[in-house]
Amino acid sequence: MFMIKSTKTKGLLPSLSLNSRFKSTRDDKDTKDARPSRWSTRLGSTGTNHSGALGASSLHMTSDYNENSANQASGAAALTKYLREAARQLDREIPDGIPLKVCELGCATGGSSISPIEAILAVINRPLLVVLNDLPENDWEVLKRTVETAFPSVTFEYKPMSMYSTDNDEDVGTVHITYSVFAQHWLSRGAPTKSLPEGALWANQLPNGHPFRKIWEKASQVDWELLLKKQSTLVAPGGYFILHIQGATNAGGLSEIGASTLQRAKAIMASKGELGSDIVVPEYLKNPAEVVAPLCSGQLGKAWNIKEMKYCELPCEYKREFEQQPPELQLQPSAGKRTVEKQIGFLKAFMDSSLIEAADEDKIEAYWALVESLANGDPTCLAMNWMAHFLVLKRSSSAPIAPIVPSDESLSRSFRAATSALSRRVHISK
Repeated sequence: MFMIKSTKTKGLLPSLSLNSRFKSTRDDKDTKDARPSRWSTRLGSTGTNHSGALGASSLHMTSDYNENSANQASGAAALTKYLREAARQLDREIPDGIPLKVCELGCATGGSSISPIEAILAVINRPLLVVLNDLPENDWEVLKRTVETAFPSVTFEYKPMSMYSTDNDEDVGTVHITYSVFAQHWLSRGAPTKSLPEGALWANQLPNGHPFRKIWEKASQVDWELLLKKQSTLVAPGGYFILHIQGATNAGGLSEIGASTLQRAKAIMASKGELGSDIVVPEYLKNPAEVVAPLCSGQLGKAWNIKEMKYCELPCEYKREFEQQPPELQLQPSAGKRTVEKQIGFLKAFMDSSLIEAADEDKIEAYWALVESLANGDPTCLAMNWMAHFLVLKRSSSAPIAPIVPSDESLSRSFRAATSALSRRVHISK
């Protein structure tokens, strides 16, 4: 059960100490391209974006994301049981009259926010304050219409900034629950190399130990540790950080069948000179060891207690919808074609803002036309059956850890070191 401390600090909610039983479950080549990408070189004179760091300042979800995010919505629905339990416990122990303060990181346009907020509202008997956070370039008007129409009794605050930003000091120590769905795998500073070889769109499609992949691994590690540190300052002791993190297989590869089709399309167009190798998606998918590693020792190990962890494969909702049709309908060519069109709409909703940075619209449309041709009406070819981590972290009473954003110069040193290492490897191979 929860233990309440009676002490209060001006501007902070009551400090909470939560005692609960630990539970852990599991379901089942070139050297010139190893350098900072266009994301970092096209920024203003300060060399920083809204997050205070080099980054993908044009990255955003499209305005029709709500209509093309069935897979993301399923991840949000799966997270609700953890949110419901945390909210129920906190509601019993927080003094009356204090709203439950919840923050969502990576809210996009709000479609995936509905089931988590519904789950929390169902178990609390107090006002709910929800802080919605995502990149400034998203369509915030669509977000507001979506959530405010669905939940007129909820108070909403909006924070259009990177979830890694350190500019929201007013929230320090006041958040009861932070949660995030399908967001943490995005790299905060964009693609850390100008391109990826071998037709890869994600560094996970390269072998373990590949020099390019190692640079992306490091960028992901820095992001994850920075986020854990930042949330240690925002979440009150006894509060929760509950995440869905899109993941890799335990060996670090991609489980998504569709990812192979996308890679094949890039390789075909690159071989004809129609696309360059700089068509990439700035995501890195961590395996379970990479997710847990920073929580097993040091300051982060003291700040956060793992209360529950689940690692499993999520089905492709579009493929599942197709397979739920009667067999005679599945055999009709138009049925498969309609599902493939939905899958491409889903992929474009989160990929296009990255792809358009490396090629003009005509080439990107040609790329999607080739993807559709390769799928040939078979939804299996574009199935995005993602691996998923569900992680419930409880904030301990240890001191918060100040998040320190890496400086531009430290990033440059890292890139120079990686480039040097890649050059030596290429020289030795010759």
